[in-house]
Amino acid sequence: EWKETQRIMADLKPKRRQQGPTNKVRYWCFKLSVSEGFEVAITAVILLNVISMTLKHHNQSDCFSAGMFYANVAFTIIFISEAVIKLVGLGPRWYFLDRWNVFDFVVVLLSIATLCLDLVNGEHTCGGDSTDEGSKVNIPGLQILRAFRIARVFRLIRRAKGLRQMIQTLLVSLPSLGNIAALLLLIIIIFAVLGITFFYNINTEQDFYGRMDEIASYTYFDSAIWLLHRQTTGEAWNGIMYYCSNPDWYQACAKAYGDYLNDGCGGPTQGIIYHVLWQLFGTYVMMQLFTAVILENFHELATADAAVLPIDKLNEFVDVWTELDPGAYEEIEA
Repeated sequence: EWKETQRIMADLKPKRRQQGPTNKVRYWCFKLSVSEGFEVAITAVILLNVISMTLKHHNQSDCFSAGMFYANVAFTIIFISEAVIKLVGLGPRWYFLDRWNVFDFVVVLLSIATLCLDLVNGEHTCGGDSTDEGSKVNIPGLQILRAFRIARVFRLIRRAKGLRQMIQTLLVSLPSLGNIAALLLLIIIIFAVLGITFFYNINTEQDFYGRMDEIASYTYFDSAIWLLHRQTTGEAWNGIMYYCSNPDWYQACAKAYGDYLNDGCGGPTQGIIYHVLWQLFGTYVMMQLFTAVILENFHELATADAAVLPIDKLNEFVDVWTELDPGAYEEIEA
């Protein structure tokens, strides 16, 4: 633990940060934009905006749509004001240096665009004065642009420590998850080829339950891949094994004549061994590895937070260092 703490401290460096502007108006905007109360207020507005978006429903009245439009106008004005205050206080250079600010700015621009289109389409009216259907502006992807406004909820990650830790766990786990996914893909390809070899001629209409069909079968490589993927969830895999384990060739084979008889029709031995092995390797081993990797990385991050010098304390050290060395020269005057 001591060695890990020494390594983390060796990697710490002061952050380059803007100085407060000398202009009184800009300085007021700067102090407001970096204050804790301002961030809490904006977070509350984001939550209210998300709640308002959940109120939309099918066959809602024109007056309700108009009310939602004006609510979105109010929220957009607040977020525009936030962007303006930060732009004035921080300046364009330091404002766009923060990726979260860039994200907010893009969302604000999209919100303004969608509000303009809603205004043209008559969403602001209630009753008989609404715009005719023929004069409405139909733009592909407009609903996606409207839904993109909910992306503001991602800003909560900055304030929620637990949520931030979970996101960090997923990001740290991505390389390991990629390796496991590649191994799982290799195994599923092997089993798909074996499934085509043993069960390509399975009769999918053996009874009225319809456990298999033209899509869920081992007839083709792609359908075998998707069928195995479905079985990793445990969905009706025993019914598929039942079809592939039928000892009656004339009932089990889709083509029960000539050289096709008992070729690719499965059987009790092949059907049971194949599907049980896939459940063991595909479901109970490979899929659980994903969970194991995420839990391991989460444990490591939690251990780092519980260390003698937690990450939060080290970040506070960096903030104080930044105050004394705002230019990040890694030199402090005596």
